[in-house]
Amino acid sequence: MEHPQPWAVESELIAGLDLPLNLDQNRHEQGVEAGV
Repeated sequence: MEHPQPWAVESELIAGLDLPLNLDQNRHEQGVEAGV
């Protein structure tokens, strides 16, 4: 799948992932302390 501006959708795609090490994009989980 090609997109004329892949960088424009990258952040949106990453934000949709719920990965514990995706600290930059998972700002909605600021109140959760991982690994504690």
